[in-house]
Amino acid sequence: MARRPNPRAITNTILTADVIEDKLKLYLQSGKKIEKVQPGATGQDEKNRSKHIVISRKPPQAPPGLPVSS
Repeated sequence: MARRPNPRAITNTILTADVIEDKLKLYLQSGKKIEKVQPGATGQDEKNRSKHIVISRKPPQAPPGLPVSS
């Protein structure tokens, strides 16, 4: 048996879409423009696969106060 739709969820979706639309109108009216982000700049390729992002190439270090054996 299928579930009944949640009326609160439907209302929230509509309200969210309305809020986003209003904010977008205000943003564009203020003279700002929407830029298209080039493929790959967000960490995803054209096929919407996630890329491996290297945060740091430094070797892991011991926390302060922990004796390190040499």
